[in-house]
Amino acid sequence: MLTADILLSGPRGRRMLLAYAIDAERTLRPEPGDGMFRISAHRAAYHLDVRQGTSRVLFGPGAEEARRTIVTAEDVARSLSEISLPDVTAVDLRSALAEAVDAARYWQEPDGEDVLVATEVMQDELRRVAEHIAGSECARWWSTSLASSDQWSIMSRGEESPDTDEVPAAQQLLSEWRTSTLESEARAERDRPVDPAANWSGYWWSNPPTQGSTRVLFDGTPAGMWFVEDSMGWERAVVRALRPPNGARIYEIDSAQAWSELCRRFPLEVTAETRQVWYRTTGRSGRWVIPDLV
Repeated sequence: MLTADILLSGPRGRRMLLAYAIDAERTLRPEPGDGMFRISAHRAAYHLDVRQGTSRVLFGPGAEEARRTIVTAEDVARSLSEISLPDVTAVDLRSALAEAVDAARYWQEPDGEDVLVATEVMQDELRRVAEHIAGSECARWWSTSLASSDQWSIMSRGEESPDTDEVPAAQQLLSEWRTSTLESEARAERDRPVDPAANWSGYWWSNPPTQGSTRVLFDGTPAGMWFVEDSMGWERAVVRALRPPNGARIYEIDSAQAWSELCRRFPLEVTAETRQVWYRTTGRSGRWVIPDLV
């Protein structure tokens, strides 16, 4: 069952709540003005971003003043408290979730918005937004089983048009993936420092190399077409209906606990390869494993 606590428990859920609140304010007050929530949030996030002034910059009219003006998380929370929340719609939720997923960057430190919504004062105020969404029928599908819904695979995005009839066997792909992962881990163990804060990058994805599946949304489009990490703004995609064979054994990852259990039962060590990159995004130093899917 979807709850406010679940939505507030992770960075993507909190970022989705922020996006929803900004969209709500834009609907109620489309013209920007001093003291508005979305402006305050943007300025506070800039000053909280570890890469301010480098990969994240302010430019244009008013940029110099914005750089000098410090907006705190308390200021943003106070501004958020003044926003009335409109009735939840499926389109609004899809937009907010898509923005939160697109903003994910698990190869470096959290951006300013993620830092902002992780503060205690912002989480306290975002709880109102979380309860508003969790109580909506439009959000019910977030906690329903994938096995009971139509499934689709995103075969390609953008201008790519592969022959969808020539898909390598899953077992072959997984076997090659496992071999490559073990080789990468051995090289990293040999060549990289053990300091998690060292200036090294690496492979940060933990998904398998096979085609994933995605459910259909309220308008008949596959969810995976909308919810893409660090998207490239694609406007075309090739999709194909997925029909699991009768008797297929399905393990549904419907929570962080389900993912953790899969990793515990079938661990594949990737500490050396991901040590630095996952430390940046989580601040955690320790052992890392992903599921061994072979």
